Amino acid sequence: MRLSAFVTTFLCFLFTVSMAQAQQFEGYKNRVLGAEPPVIEAVLDQDIEQLRKLWLKDRPRYQDRGQLGRTALMSAAMIGNLEIVDFLITKDALLEAADEAGNTALHYGATQGHVEIVKGLLAAGANMNSTNSNGEVPLFLAARQGHWDVIKLLLDCGADTEITDYTARGLMDYAAMAKDRRILRKLKQEGY
Repeated sequence: MRLSAFVTTFLCFLFTVSMAQAQQFEGYKNRVLGAEPPVIEAVLDQDIEQLRKLWLKDRPRYQDRGQLGRTALMSAAMIGNLEIVDFLITKDALLEAADEAGNTALHYGATQGHVEIVKGLLAAGANMNSTNSNGEVPLFLAARQGHWDVIKLLLDCGADTEITDYTARGLMDYAAMAKDRRILRKLKQEGY
């Protein structure tokens, strides 16, 4: 009986975490204008021309952080704007910068299922095995959200499947949490 209560509590916790992540993303859509540094505002507005102007005007401010310590690159990866991600990479955005929760731009791209963003970040040298403060790698977040194309990409690029988070959960545990149960089946078919 205790195990059942633990599992129920744990699943409620995971649901709460997933909802919080979704609300964070929605929060960007419904944000208070001017609350973020100008470079992040330009990213959230998906205004590449404003980004270019800011680059010419005030380069040192390009690494400014917004809410929860997010950089412009993290915000662009979350939104899924490949043009802006590519622009920021060419301007030496810090690939391994982490927000207050330890998430990198690659974590955000993987969580949202943005395959092209993940490809671009990996090609630029992002660490696919970087862990956030919960010990989660981008592969885990993609699995939990059910983004098979991102999972497959990360696996094909050599993501470490032996990593576990701070509670000793691994890839298959995160796949079991996915809303799409086919993810777990696909991983088993692939031999994981």
